[in-house]
Amino acid sequence: MAQTVFLTIKDDLLRTTGHSGPAFQANNKRLYWLFKPLIVNGPAWPFMQPFNCAQDRCGTFLAIKAQAEGLAAITTCTAAAYEQIASAKFTGKGHYTFDQYIAHHKKAFNELETLRQPVPEDKKVGNFMSHIHDACLTTARDLIFCNPEYSNSFENTQQHCKGLLARNSIHAMHTGKDSCRVSKTQCKQGNNKKSDKTGGKHVHAGHYSPQEYCALALEEKAQVKALCEQAKKRKTLGITVNDDDNGGDTWEDSSVSTSDVTIVTNNKVKNASEQFGCAAHSN
Repeated sequence: MAQTVFLTIKDDLLRTTGHSGPAFQANNKRLYWLFKPLIVNGPAWPFMQPFNCAQDRCGTFLAIKAQAEGLAAITTCTAAAYEQIASAKFTGKGHYTFDQYIAHHKKAFNELETLRQPVPEDKKVGNFMSHIHDACLTTARDLIFCNPEYSNSFENTQQHCKGLLARNSIHAMHTGKDSCRVSKTQCKQGNNKKSDKTGGKHVHAGHYSPQEYCALALEEKAQVKALCEQAKKRKTLGITVNDDDNGGDTWEDSSVSTSDVTIVTNNKVKNASEQFGCAAHSN
């Protein structure tokens, strides 16, 4: 039988010293009294109490170990580790950094490995990517899942994602723009009336308050003047134009009486007296 070679005297004694005899019993009791003050007021005391009379430190240790590392404890710790994975979310906002998000997952995976509940690499990657809500990384999700180099390696995936964020941060620092953020542009739909600084009213030849007129641009003021000239010409011809709310302009003047309004029919101009007075009935 080959003799075992130990690297240190401590390893030799731990492996070869028998748990029996007067020396072992003396050391066992001595260690029990060193161990008891650490346990007596804690939750493990009920598991140590049966060995109190015998002062059996070895039996106490094995009982506490069985309780702490039993099937129920493994189930509880496994559930806690998965809950830790599910609760971690990275949005790219606030003070929660991506390094903290990686460490959160790494710690949970290490705990499951210690509990002999190892997580497959593809499931690690799936859990890791499913809780990322940062725009820069969500766009890279399909690439990661389709590439076996990343989908089968948690280490490669987290390094790749961290590199993407680092490059985006450098780009934003130099250009002042975040290449991964998509800005939303709102487009106004509706009629084609021209809006200005007068509260969204279209340019017309009607009344303007001093504040409204001062708010107009030079080009708009020129348009107002042109519209006023057209209104004067039409007023001279006796034509009244009504606004039908479909893009037309309004020229109304309270100084114009009904008798001054004329109607053009068959290229012949008739005033109101000619249409409705005695002359009309005489014909």
